[in-house]
Amino acid sequence: MIKLLGGHYIDSPNFVANCTHIVLGKPNTGEKYMGGLITGKWLLRIDYIEESYSQGYWLEEEAFEWSTESISRVMPNTDTELAKLSSAARRCRLRYNGDGPFQGMTSSILSNHPR
Repeated sequence: MIKLLGGHYIDSPNFVANCTHIVLGKPNTGEKYMGGLITGKWLLRIDYIEESYSQGYWLEEEAFEWSTESISRVMPNTDTELAKLSSAARRCRLRYNGDGPFQGMTSSILSNHPR
């Protein structure tokens, strides 16, 4: 479905930093979701692909983004931790806008071990 809509599917068990969207069944603490959070990617429900395919074009992402509203609608009996993970998706995307929280920062590493 993704390729038929002109998109690209990356088949990887790990987070790929240059992706633009992450589509998943539910928010979780896995590498892809957490990587998407800290880099401000679109974190979307699976129905984004299904409904876009039925329309024949990519729909606006925001209606399919994981959020407090969407988790309560899609998974009404969800636990608190899942609801918190879900609410972070929109907040992080708007805050980081694809750059991530450490963009432009300089860091120092202090260690007792000589290198």
